[in-house]
Amino acid sequence: MTKTVKSKTAHFLAETAQVDAAAIAPLPASRKVYVEGSRPDIRVPFREIKLSPTKTSSIDEENPPLLVYDTSGPYTDPNAQIDLRQGLSALRRAWIEERNDTEFLAGHTSEYGKRRANDPTLAQLRFDLTRTPRRALSTKRRPAWKRDPAVLRPPGHRDAGNGVYCPARKPAPPSAGHR
Repeated sequence: MTKTVKSKTAHFLAETAQVDAAAIAPLPASRKVYVEGSRPDIRVPFREIKLSPTKTSSIDEENPPLLVYDTSGPYTDPNAQIDLRQGLSALRRAWIEERNDTEFLAGHTSEYGKRRANDPTLAQLRFDLTRTPRRALSTKRRPAWKRDPAVLRPPGHRDAGNGVYCPARKPAPPSAGHR
């Protein structure tokens, strides 16, 4: 295959990229539901699974649906519009900005990232959407409560993982059918 044919093929594939219909088809005997998290802009995804009845000697006893955490992202949400060229929405952007502990970079900082960004042969493979990279503020520029353990943390702050609070990680209340 010549270089021109490869380039045209890659361009065609990039322009026509789409999610396979089977990947976003509804799952059988279940539906995607959302539970509001610790704040209104947090919607925690769950899958409500319809259970078959329990067969007993006299009757079939109905079982309540089972609610499980759904890690499939927007792909199994029948109301979501998926565009591979645009990427997923930046769900955590507001939370990150509220923390006020990051800054935007002028561009890629690693040599690998710079090489890839400047490689014209990769242009047709890039998403239409590009986001400006961020990094954590240097220790001197971070809020006092993040620099000094003796300074009281603001109300509602949780030590999760590396000490960064992420509202999406607040556990959701158990469902009525979940024991």
